Amino acid sequence: MLSPRALLLLLLAASAALLLLLRGGGGGEAAPAPVGRVDADSSYAQVRYRVRGPEGRLQYEIRAAELDQYLGSRRVQLTRPRLRWLRPGFRDSRATARRGELREPEIRLQEAVEILLVAPARAPALIRSPDLTLDMRAERLRTARPVALGDAGAVLRGTGLDYDLAAGTGRLESAVRSRRYPRRGGSDYRALLARILSFPLTAARAADAAPAASAAADAEAPLDLSADRVEWDRARRVAVYRGRVRAAQGSLRLRADRLTVRLDEADAVRELHAEGRSRWEQTLASGRALRAAADSIRYLPQERRAVLERQVRLDSGGHEFRGARLVYLLDEERVETAPAADGDGRVRLRLRPRGDGGD
Repeated sequence: MLSPRALLLLLLAASAALLLLLRGGGGGEAAPAPVGRVDADSSYAQVRYRVRGPEGRLQYEIRAAELDQYLGSRRVQLTRPRLRWLRPGFRDSRATARRGELREPEIRLQEAVEILLVAPARAPALIRSPDLTLDMRAERLRTARPVALGDAGAVLRGTGLDYDLAAGTGRLESAVRSRRYPRRGGSDYRALLARILSFPLTAARAADAAPAASAAADAEAPLDLSADRVEWDRARRVAVYRGRVRAAQGSLRLRADRLTVRLDEADAVRELHAEGRSRWEQTLASGRALRAAADSIRYLPQERRAVLERQVRLDSGGHEFRGARLVYLLDEERVETAPAADGDGRVRLRLRPRGDGGD
């Protein structure tokens, strides 16, 4: 007869065998158990992952409420990840999401992704998307999903982002919408978020909305742009919109195949350069309508003039001008002519009599 101690050991062994059988699914191979998993209900401090660059310097710190990693896998699943830049110049930059997956050198952030980017000599920017992948070695952001970018002066929306964070250059591949405000707002997180949310994904294409009654308020109106795609360089303060480009600001309407936007040091619009089948419409201060077409239209809002080149046609107050190069002075509502680059300075002018709808 077994002693009580031997009987107890036998029962424990049987229980352990039964537990192993249940976990193994009836004799099959048991699933690998996660390692490195830590639950932190109220603190992110218990899960920390630091990423070093090729030179050995710390570049990022990743914290999460929960971390899962399976044996033999390079992938780390993250719950509520928070990413912080450690490299100089980007030290105040951070990213948050509901879920994430780390597989060095990339981290994929998913669901309610927000990145507050603070870079040297650039205004802080907020980036929002349902899905973003950061290449931590190349300092590059990518996504094929819709994305919104906002800073103190503008909001940009589109699909298919490729953004070089270190160089400040990037592009959106489709469905581009942009709004540039006449006055800069705040650059803190709440102000940037409010600007992004005020410009929804369903915003109409620029030039589809009804124009303002006159040009008097044009300078105080936001500049709305839409295009098939856009490329930008934040350091040079240049953005190039391509494909079915539309621009609208107050009564101003521009249509072109390509539009280059150049900003000054204060991030105000210095030039709108429309190229390829370009059209310009605007209601002048006098109430007269101006319509023009050319292969190249340089609209200079700070100088209050526009330079039109190659196959120029301009109609102002019923008077029609044609030539290779014209300069229009907006405040004076006057046309100036100058020789074109090929030396052909001929201008054709058709005046409409007063009784025929002109001045």
